[in-house]
Amino acid sequence: MNEKGGTRIFELPQDVIKKIAAGEVITGPQAVIKELVENALDANATEISIEIENGGKSYIKVSDNGMGMNEEEVQIAIKHHTTSKLRNVNDLERIYTYGFRGEALASIVQVSRTRIITRDEQSSMATILEVEGGEITNISKIGRKRGTTVEVRDIFFNLPARRRFLKSSNIEGRMVTDIIQKFALIQNNVKWNYVKDGRTVFNLPMANSMYERVQLLFPELKSEDLIEVKYEKEGIKIHGVISSPSLTFPSRVHQFVFVNGRYIRSGLVLAVMEKGYSEMLEKGRHPFISMNIELDPGEVDVNVHPQKLEVRFHREELILNLVKSAVRESLQHKMHMVIKPMPHTEKVEEGSSADGETEVKEQISTYGTISKPKKLFPAKKTDAVKPLESIVGGFESDPFKSLKPHLVVKNRYILCEYEDGIVIVDFHALHERILYEELLSRMEEYLKPQYLMMPRKLDLDVSTLELVEEIVQYLKEIGFNVRVGTNSVELLAIPKVLSSSDYISALLEILNEFKLLGILSKEEVYRKTFATIACHAAMKTGDKLTLEDAEYLINKMKEQKIKTCPHGRPLMYKLEFKQLDRFFHR
Repeated sequence: MNEKGGTRIFELPQDVIKKIAAGEVITGPQAVIKELVENALDANATEISIEIENGGKSYIKVSDNGMGMNEEEVQIAIKHHTTSKLRNVNDLERIYTYGFRGEALASIVQVSRTRIITRDEQSSMATILEVEGGEITNISKIGRKRGTTVEVRDIFFNLPARRRFLKSSNIEGRMVTDIIQKFALIQNNVKWNYVKDGRTVFNLPMANSMYERVQLLFPELKSEDLIEVKYEKEGIKIHGVISSPSLTFPSRVHQFVFVNGRYIRSGLVLAVMEKGYSEMLEKGRHPFISMNIELDPGEVDVNVHPQKLEVRFHREELILNLVKSAVRESLQHKMHMVIKPMPHTEKVEEGSSADGETEVKEQISTYGTISKPKKLFPAKKTDAVKPLESIVGGFESDPFKSLKPHLVVKNRYILCEYEDGIVIVDFHALHERILYEELLSRMEEYLKPQYLMMPRKLDLDVSTLELVEEIVQYLKEIGFNVRVGTNSVELLAIPKVLSSSDYISALLEILNEFKLLGILSKEEVYRKTFATIACHAAMKTGDKLTLEDAEYLINKMKEQKIKTCPHGRPLMYKLEFKQLDRFFHR
């Protein structure tokens, strides 16, 4: 750029062009893993091993028993736009493989120190090819079985600006785990071995179906809550696993969509799948979904995203309708076949432990809900809490000062009267907001850990287990004391405020919120944590509420000038007397 802000056009040097191109494909360790695993699958591998260190930032190793390459082929493979999967432009219309652009290895070797060991069936020895920053530094021979091993060291060593933007080793490692988990879900006819920092994360044998593989990868999901989907119409096959309406989550982190075995991101497809549940889903809750859509490759364009994470369907409306029907018919079949009783809930009692902390006796079903009324907090004076501006403002005028509760309706709403009309209040949402404000102002008191009489074992999928390891100190700060094992977590203590609540569901929701860290800011995740705790501690619809309790809630609402729950939903519905008069022609 010159002094006046203008530009002179010139051709970029080839090494710069290559590194820019590599950066579009290789965004971090998880992208390296994705490309190398896809190459292994395209080489018909039935056994794939992955090993990483330092979140993949310092070392990645992917080994397979696929077709392998000879010395000449491996040297061609590291060049840009070299592939065995396309011969002409017409082949782009019918892509059966994961890779096809010939950019994977070429991009990886441009931004790392790479060692490739490979042998095909015809070669007597394997070839070792060493490359640094795109330049071959050594070629030699070694004995090994057919297949390929790729070792990648020091990703972005020659692009320090890009390396600085890599996330922490924990987060990068969790992203690697997520991508391997997706491959293992869809490729159940492959043996998978994954080692992270010297520890085996999982060692999966071949499975007969996705249904079988889901139960191995997500031990927290019970077989009685899962429904297998098998649907075929108009040449399109839709198969996978969904959860029953009783097993849902607060976000879509447990939803996976594949097209011809390729993981894709599609909010539209997921939304349509959820529509298949019709009215069976609670608002704001999402089922577990792992689904593969198989169709003629000519019906789908996979070449619309540099990392092939998005696709375009040629007959989108038809496919979306079939997806919805697949979910709906699977649910209808399950509901006709099984009548499932409500989850059993054991009584929760309190006692005292030897060290003076309060103990909580067993215990509540992981996914069950409870109907036991919660005790309201005592109405003692506290420092005034200023409501979050992003959530709510104050009342517009003072008429609500005269708000008086008269009746609790259907154990759900408080019917109130004020000078100019009637107000109907959702008492669960109101109690939830009051607890939320109490938590903010008296955090130390309400988040004090209460120790369980017996530790509660939680079987979690590997991605969630890694997340717990990462945020174990934060969990302790909010009252959840946990001990992380090899394949599970032991819950030792819970926050005092959740002592008579479904604390396990609360913990799982908090973990799901943390999986969105990066999409949401840290402050938003923390705010959602307290909102989740308040929601689970609050009185629920159906709990018995006395008129005295109702008066306490209404007084707190007026005192704190609040109009929404912590999630932003309204607390009240106002109906003025003049509106009633008009309706009754008075």
